[in-house]
Amino acid sequence: MWVEPWKREGWVISRAGLRYLWCAFWGQIPFFLACPLLIYWGEHSYLGRATPLESFPIRVLFGLMGGAFAISAFALDDAMKVFRRNRENSGETPGRIWRIILVFGIFGGSAAYFWFVYRTRMQEAGFLKR
Repeated sequence: MWVEPWKREGWVISRAGLRYLWCAFWGQIPFFLACPLLIYWGEHSYLGRATPLESFPIRVLFGLMGGAFAISAFALDDAMKVFRRNRENSGETPGRIWRIILVFGIFGGSAAYFWFVYRTRMQEAGFLKR
């Protein structure tokens, strides 16, 4: 049976895992930057005004951006939960605030955990240059 690599503890704390999770993190950023614009255009569309979302190339662009976000969000969410579980099993106390933040992983919690906890741990381990 094939298991996604981001669900294996050894892969998450490896150099290859760091490289792929780094790409997954940056795959989420365009979506977060485009959300206010999508909300604004959605409001205009709801009111019956013309929006750029009616254009086919814009729909394709935002569709690709949404697909990249979905794949990277699920991978990063699973990997950060594995990393947090690894820290708990090794005796570290990750803090309760991160448990609450990871509950909302798809909505940016896993990206915040990646940036503030995982990335700094990988820097300390020497996998990532400062």
